[in-house]
Amino acid sequence: MALSAALTVTLGSGLALPVAANKYTQRLNAIHQRQAVLRQQQAALREQRAALTQRQAGLRSQLGTLRGERGVAVQEATATAQRIGVLRGRLEAAQIRLDEINAALARTTTHMLLTEVALHRDQARLAGAVVDLYQRGEGPTVTSAFINSRGIAGFVDATVQIQAVNHQFAQLSKALAVEESTLHRLQREQGAELRRQAGIVTALQEARTRLTAEEAVYQSEVSRLTGEAATVVGQAHALAGQISAVQQREAATAQAAAQAAAQAAAAAA
Repeated sequence: MALSAALTVTLGSGLALPVAANKYTQRLNAIHQRQAVLRQQQAALREQRAALTQRQAGLRSQLGTLRGERGVAVQEATATAQRIGVLRGRLEAAQIRLDEINAALARTTTHMLLTEVALHRDQARLAGAVVDLYQRGEGPTVTSAFINSRGIAGFVDATVQIQAVNHQFAQLSKALAVEESTLHRLQREQGAELRRQAGIVTALQEARTRLTAEEAVYQSEVSRLTGEAATVVGQAHALAGQISAVQQREAATAQAAAQAAAQAAAAAA
């Protein structure tokens, strides 16, 4: 079917109204607006990361001027701070993925419930159609309708009723097959999402344990520093966390942009 034909409804006067086209256009415009917002966010995050990286380079230059025993302690504390920043970034990314999985699970569960309701409803309707089929005597056939009818009008009415019941039976059988297939697919999707959820939760727990251990090491290392060294290391620690967080937000935004591009391609197909 041509796209124009699929997107218009022709009235008796010949006037074509773009009924579905309006919804299609609105959806495509919404996707394009989302893409524009994501591009702006990506640009802002790149600028933010560049500024933070420049500040980090300045702090490293300051750290390079420290020598001797104090310099070694500073380098150790700085390395620990960087590891903490990386771990915090991974925790934030894992939490974002967990939130996405939870949202997907909620959608899948809702879809499953709606499908089960439709399945039970159509099963009841099909049972009613079967009962109706076999409450008509020797079976719902045109021959039995002719034998049992009283005149042409009765025969026509009986035939129409038989055809309606047969049509309902066929439609309900088809609907049940589709609903059962959909339910099985959703159950597989739910199982996969639950496994991914469990994996992310385990990764989060492990990362939190490592983070706690690294923070304890960092506090021990920082406690031996004073003055400028303590100040610079503290700033480096804060910057490492900020840079890692920005990088993770960049990754999440890039993923959202890829999804929006896929949606736009699918809508335009």
